[in-house]
Formats: sequence, structure tokens, C-alpha cells
Amino acid sequence: LVSEESKCVAIQRSGSDLLNSEEVPAAWTLLPTMSRMSLFYANRPRCFGASSRVVYVPGEWDLFHVGHVRLLKAARSLGDFLIVGCYGDETIHKKKGKNYPLQTLHERALNVLACRYVDDVLLGAPWQASKDLLTTLNVSVLVTGRNNLYAEPLPEGQQDALGLGDPFLHARAAGILQIIESDCELTMDVIAERILSNISTYLLRQSVKENAEKAYNDPKEFVEEK
Repeated sequence: LVSEESKCVAIQRSGSDLLNSEEVPAAWTLLPTMSRMSLFYANRPRCFGASSRVVYVPGEWDLFHVGHVRLLKAARSLGDFLIVGCYGDETIHKKKGKNYPLQTLHERALNVLACRYVDDVLLGAPWQASKDLLTTLNVSVLVTGRNNLYAEPLPEGQQDALGLGDPFLHARAAGILQIIESDCELTMDVIAERILSNISTYLLRQSVKENAEKAYNDPKEFVEEK
């Protein structure tokens, strides 16, 4: 079987670690100019007014998938202007470790902007939605999924295992937090595990091939043609 060390090497050479590696230069670099990003922002309302029912959905949005789309569709139905908060890379490092996110902030933001239900994206959204953020963006509803670790408040006296604090503290206090039930079991972690599993399978297959070739070539001798 593929060793745990091989698995660690495989996952560590993905995402931002690979991009930052001095050994392997990046094959390409995303250059998110405003004109490029604006292409993903076409045909959307440019602003919201005091009468708008603004829905705010913060998250990681790494490896954007169908579960994300379903959540955003449900969130959009709760108002008439949907703002998606996209956490910065450092915030996700603190939450999930140095190998995450697998995509950079701008890559994740462009994926979100490509979704038809999204009206605007807050780049580098703060972990905790402060009173100022809720007021400035005129947020009427803050949405999160049931599978969010912070969807429900921690029981009194229980410590936050991640040490990040309740991201929905102020929204909870204002009574505007709405938790959406998910009918999709797919998550970024599931996708990452599938990638890791396939990498392990590939390494195992290549190892078998290399051993077979070595077993064939090592005892090989010259055969004179007649």
C-alpha cells in the first residue's frame, strides 16, 4: 500500500504549497485584473438600495461544486440581492491548516462570480461578520449551511476547538442568522479526499509497473541474432 508519507507528499504538493514551491515553478499564474474580473460580473445589478433585502453568505468556496450552487440558490430566494463573502487565504490557513485553501482567493472569487445566483462578492471577508459589516452592507439575512461547525452556538462553558471565535455572533444576536438544510453530501473535503485517493492509486499502479520493468530488465542478457 502507499505509505502515509507518500500521501502527505502528494497532498502537500497541491494548492498554494505547489504555487509557492521554489523547486517547481508555477505553470501559470492567475493575474486578476479588474477588467478580467468584470467579465464574470456582467449582467448583474451594480448596487442595492435601502429597500433591498440583502442576503449575505460567507464561506471558503474552495473547489466550487454543486453543493455550493444549491446553497447559493436557496440563499438567493431569501432576498433580492445576494452578497457572498469569500474568506481570505490566511483565514482558511488558520481554520484548516497550511495545505488549504487549494485555490487562491481570486480563483475562488471568480468561481463564485460565475454562479448565476450571486450578485456581488466580498473579497477577503472577515471571519466574524461584525456589526459594522452587517450595517454597511445593509444585511437583512445572514445564511450558512447546516454542515457548518458554527451553525449552532457552542454550549455554555465549551471552548471553541479551532480558537477562531463564533463567526455569527452578531448575526445571531440580531436575529438575522438563517441556517439552510443541505440535501447534498458533497463537500470540499470529500473532493479533496477523492483526489488524494486517486493520487494514492496512481502511485501504487506506477510502483507496480516500475517493479515489473525492473524485474524484466535486471536479469536481461544479450542474445545474439542468427
